[in-house]
Amino acid sequence: MDPDILSGAEEFSFVGGPVGALLIHGFTGSPQALRGLGEYLAARGIAVEGIRLPGHGTTWQDLNLRSAHEWVAAVEQGYE
Repeated sequence: MDPDILSGAEEFSFVGGPVGALLIHGFTGSPQALRGLGEYLAARGIAVEGIRLPGHGTTWQDLNLRSAHEWVAAVEQGYE
């Protein structure tokens, strides 16, 4: 685990079928806010990626240095 990421703010991934879902948390949130939904979808055969947006799940100082452009890029990368 990256030491800069707070415990409990890690990304997650569940293997599934040909249909997938990219779960994106809200501002100041973390992927763990959506883990329950990810588990629900995975139990129904859907592949799931729960990504962490840059600066989230770290410190407020790190988040303060990030921009919306970085968050959009992270979502686009997660989609690929």
